[in-house]
Amino acid sequence: GTDGQNTVCYYGAAFDGRHVIFAPRDDALGYHSRVLRYDTRGSFKDRDAWSAYDADLPHSAQGAAFDGRHVYFCPGYKSTPGEPLTESRLSGTVLRLDTAGNFRDELSYRRFDTKTLGQEAVCFDGGAFDGRYIYFVPLLHGVVVRYDTQGQFEDAGSWEAFDARPHGLGMNVGAVFDGRWLYFCAYGHSSMVRYDTRRPFTDGNSWEGWDAANTGGL
Repeated sequence: GTDGQNTVCYYGAAFDGRHVIFAPRDDALGYHSRVLRYDTRGSFKDRDAWSAYDADLPHSAQGAAFDGRHVYFCPGYKSTPGEPLTESRLSGTVLRLDTAGNFRDELSYRRFDTKTLGQEAVCFDGGAFDGRYIYFVPLLHGVVVRYDTQGQFEDAGSWEAFDARPHGLGMNVGAVFDGRWLYFCAYGHSSMVRYDTRRPFTDGNSWEGWDAANTGGL
């Protein structure tokens, strides 16, 4: 009920140095974009410390990444108003929030559709930031997408996609960056993959795979 909105069901969050910003997923009837924010300078149980903004996008977010100024919500699925909730329609619409702007101002929000990079460049689960690039972790197709934060957000030239399936990348939920390597978290299988961020993104030699099955006899 924050700000009179149906603020339920979130999937991941980001911290901008002051606010915790929760990534919206669904309300059981459809996917939603009612972003929820908590001001850590306020009391956790004080309603005034909480705020919400509806970006009016019937898509789910599955995790978020922060680059020091912007929060990027990782797109998952999309719904059609009035139709049953389904995971058959995949989204590539990245919603970006400028934390330096007014949280409730629509001008603080921008969108980019990763489908312009390919039909399988959709449905992500988690994101990561390496100091320059934002990476979107593929849940289904093994196609990793990244955005160059030194470029214009709505310019397709700032974006790249790479099909890492030949290197063992399958379904993933989340990723972690160690200062050089980006590690993808395998979901439903044991094929662990990492990318050397000091090397070209679309060069297969920049990627490594390892089957972690039976590690330690487990």
